Amino acid sequence: MIFKNALLHNVSQLEEYEDGYLMMRLPDYVDKGFVHKNGQGKNMNRKNPGVEIRFVCRDENPVRIKIRSFSEGSCTFAPVFYGNFQAGATDTMKIITDEADWITINPPQNLEKLKAITKEKNLPFDPEVVRVILNGANILYDIEGNIEPPTAEMMPEKTIFIYGSSITFGKGDLPGTTVQSYMIGDKLGCDYINMGFAGSCIAERELADYIANDAKWDILFLEMGINAWGIPDVYRENITHMLNEVCTKNPDKPIIVTDAYKCNADYFGEDIIVNIRKVVKEVLATMNYENLHYVPATEISDDFKGFGLDMLHPFVRGHENIADRIAENIKKYV
Repeated sequence: MIFKNALLHNVSQLEEYEDGYLMMRLPDYVDKGFVHKNGQGKNMNRKNPGVEIRFVCRDENPVRIKIRSFSEGSCTFAPVFYGNFQAGATDTMKIITDEADWITINPPQNLEKLKAITKEKNLPFDPEVVRVILNGANILYDIEGNIEPPTAEMMPEKTIFIYGSSITFGKGDLPGTTVQSYMIGDKLGCDYINMGFAGSCIAERELADYIANDAKWDILFLEMGINAWGIPDVYRENITHMLNEVCTKNPDKPIIVTDAYKCNADYFGEDIIVNIRKVVKEVLATMNYENLHYVPATEISDDFKGFGLDMLHPFVRGHENIADRIAENIKKYV
């Protein structure tokens, strides 16, 4: 969506909050369907993994963005890129605190050289596209500057839509470039949509209908299973509906499905994680769509290198390992 002449990537709508706006990744009609896990999905919908503020500068003056992190005492980190190139020392990383304040973004320098490299290496983003890459939860207030939104030709031709749990969502207190969805897009030369829902990846029908009918994507990757603990019957029904919808409505687009990544339950020999994977496999066994492909999550995440102390959530090294495996598999189908 467009806000103050900037493109808010991976934002469907703004919700007024105090004197600013929460950036919702999904529209109201999907948000209303988040009823499981005590409505955790509603909270996650207002967080910003994979959200970018994108714009093109019309002159050489700096651009200012008024923003703050949502939670008291917290901060979020926003790397700045010019197309595929990370900004230099003064703009490399903006720190967004819990106090509403302005961050200043300078226009790109050495554009002629950056454009030549972009063309030579066939890089997906035009270096004129300024990208402020958000993460965590933030409140956006205003954007000031002589800017315009980037055109479609200045961004990657294809987009990968990635839906999943907190493992897809990533660590909100780290830069968004450390999350697997960003890395997967980068490795494939695609734009990316991070639709990770920490603790609430339940494949609700409203979300399934949105992905199948309204979302803009060329490749779909679905991480299914880790949040289905305690509601296997609901989950079976939901993923059956989601897979039928996305496959029948998008027959020419590759759809790759995985189940629950290796985690602490595997290490301790708990049956619950095996049973969750079994549900996903049983649903997939009933389907025969040519564009539907299954990759076992245990082949994507097969050890605990790069995982945190909970042996569930990956950190930067773990996200890189997972992104490498996912990108390798996706390349087989695109």
